[in-house]
Amino acid sequence: MSKFELYNINLKSLSAEKQTFEFDLNEEFFKKIDSPEVQKGTVKAKVIVQKKSGLFELTFKLEGDVLVPCNRCLDDM
Repeated sequence: MSKFELYNINLKSLSAEKQTFEFDLNEEFFKKIDSPEVQKGTVKAKVIVQKKSGLFELTFKLEGDVLVPCNRCLDDM
């Protein structure tokens, strides 16, 4: 099982209609991405997928807060 399996979207099985997927990105997710820039947060991610001939159009809507270090003093912001 991959560490991002919860966030996979099987594009092959989608119909031509718009499909909406929602994910809650929390501290567990941000630990998995192993990024020093974003350490903590809670983000609601909405992914809208439209299957078109030969391609997929994806729209991402993100809403929430993340904790990042300041570039100057390295305090959390």
